[in-house]
Amino acid sequence: MIILQNVSKSFFAGLPSEVKAVQNITLNFEEGERVILAGNNGSGKSTLLNILSGTVTPDSGKIIFHGKDITQLAEHKRAPFISRIFQNPLAGTAPQLTVAENFRLATLRSRNKKLSIGLTKTFKKEIAGIIASLQLGIENKLNTPIGQLSGGQRQALTLLMASMSGAKIMLMDEPAAALDPKTGALVMKLADRIIRENNMTAVLVTHNIKDMLNYGKRLLFMSEGKMVKDISAEEKQKLTSNDILGWFEG
Repeated sequence: MIILQNVSKSFFAGLPSEVKAVQNITLNFEEGERVILAGNNGSGKSTLLNILSGTVTPDSGKIIFHGKDITQLAEHKRAPFISRIFQNPLAGTAPQLTVAENFRLATLRSRNKKLSIGLTKTFKKEIAGIIASLQLGIENKLNTPIGQLSGGQRQALTLLMASMSGAKIMLMDEPAAALDPKTGALVMKLADRIIRENNMTAVLVTHNIKDMLNYGKRLLFMSEGKMVKDISAEEKQKLTSNDILGWFEG
């Protein structure tokens, strides 16, 4: 579905402080594949997500999506098929806009924008029904600025909006890290459900070893900008928390 071919990215190139964030990485993500991306801080995980989303352009290599070269395609032009969930719950929403307004913007990601965002009664009724599936009571807060909701509520809504945009790829950069353990667990279960129901290709960055074992089929591990481990679903089932902890310590 989406392929990285010999992708590299450095920052401060040619200077003593040069950082080789991603080094000659080749990967192939299949349609509907759920992948965990792990590694110590500074290993290049977030840079790799930035390259996939279009926030960062690689210095070399190519990114192919369904046979089309999208290496130079801007982030906003990838929005119709790539959604991203950030660690900060506010990063994926417009905090001053209401819940309903945020959802309307999300549905327009893959369509031509119009001056009117069309907040009809029919639309509000439709999204209220969808939000009710979260069982968080947010369906009664459609006119509330989304910035007034709790972090867990915002992150849950961001996941729903990502699935409504029609995107086929979900990039998640530690979506539960800023939440308390109970809320974080709820968000992770919700993400897994949404990804499965929509057959999305998902890449999850996490430092949580429990989540590495419980979610995703494939496990990637980065170190100093290089992909040092690519664990298949079958191999992943045999891993223990001590195995993964050893990778971080090593």
